[in-house]
Parts: sequence; structure tokens; C-alpha cells
Amino acid sequence: MPEKNEPLNESKRFWVKNRGVPLYAYPDVKSAVRGLIKEIIQEIEYWEKSIKIASGLEIAFLKRRIATLEWCIEKIKKWFPDVFEEVENEQTA
Repeated sequence: MPEKNEPLNESKRFWVKNRGVPLYAYPDVKSAVRGLIKEIIQEIEYWEKSIKIASGLEIAFLKRRIATLEWCIEKIKKWFPDVFEEVENEQTA
């Protein structure tokens, strides 16, 4: 059964004693990033299907939207490489 990915929120935050710095646990950050990646991939798939029924300027608009989402994934991949690899492996499995 796939794990449920959850966004980071105040309930996930904890404080280090005598530091005054809010922190998030690695599994919580990982879950949020995984959820974000999956959601962006779903958006890309949706817009790729929309191109098939689009025409004219709509196609250019949709291609630009897809390119922007792919750019976002590249940035996430750069900053969260371990999490990205796990999601990528799930997609191919």
C-alpha cells in the first residue's frame, strides 16, 4: 500500500530545546517533497493529454505550461535528489 504523502504544516514542526529554532523531521520533509513531485507529474500528464485535443495557440500555451512544470521538477531534483530518485523508481516499477 503506498504511503500517504502529506504537506508540511505547523503540526509537523518541533522545537529544539534552548535553540528557539523550528525544525521538521526528515521523514516529514521527504513526504512533502514526494507529494509535490507526484502532484507536478500528474499535472504534466494532464496537460499532455490536453494537447491532443487543442489547436493553434492553445498548443503553444500548453507546451509552455508543461515546460515550466518540467523546469520545476528539475529544481526539485537538484535540491532533493534522494527523494526524487525514489519517486522516479516508483514511476518505472
